[in-house]
Amino acid sequence: MTDTTIIVQKVADNSLLLDSINRKLSTLQYDQLHPPTNQPVALWIPLLAAIVGGLLVWAGQAIERTMKRKNEKRNSLLEIYSYCRKLEAAMKNHYRELAMAKLHVEYWWYCYTINPGPTPEQSRAYEEHLKSQAFAREIERSIGNTKADFIGHVRKFEMIEQLPEGVQAHLEVISNLSNARAKTYDKSIDYNTLRNETVYADEEQLRNTYYKNLDSFKTINEILKKNFRKTIEL
Repeated sequence: MTDTTIIVQKVADNSLLLDSINRKLSTLQYDQLHPPTNQPVALWIPLLAAIVGGLLVWAGQAIERTMKRKNEKRNSLLEIYSYCRKLEAAMKNHYRELAMAKLHVEYWWYCYTINPGPTPEQSRAYEEHLKSQAFAREIERSIGNTKADFIGHVRKFEMIEQLPEGVQAHLEVISNLSNARAKTYDKSIDYNTLRNETVYADEEQLRNTYYKNLDSFKTINEILKKNFRKTIEL
């Protein structure tokens, strides 16, 4: 074989090799730009990962929102319940003061009637009688306002958490509560006995009568506490 023939043959072989390499490079480039349709799993993995990631984020946000709402509900119920307990204590104090004021009204009127003629003692007794009347009326207004406040907050609690039907009956009792009158004293009663014994005993009796009005407040507050604890257990 001549040298020229050998050179021509090598050139031809090199051309074939170069063409082969070019074809392979072109094929590889095409495969990268256009993945084969026989690899469906590889195609779905990024999409599935994106979907799963999105669902996890959504679920986390949903759980966070749910927990936030539950905490807000518990805090609201606790605030209302605590305030209703405070109102119950306020009512007890109102009744204590009312019993004292109403007895003082009758006591000072008694002192006024047993002092004949215009005397300093009689004037003082009448002045104290009027002061006690004004104080009693002020306390009764406070009692009315506290009752209304209590009923309103129980209704507010009920808007957030359902309460038993029996609560309505107790609210009616509270709404219709009245304040018993104090005993009156005839001027024939001995002054020293009245001042040192009778007034104190009658004040205690009237105070205990008023305290019975607290029963519905206590019952409702126990119901509120029970329903609040249910939200903690959830």
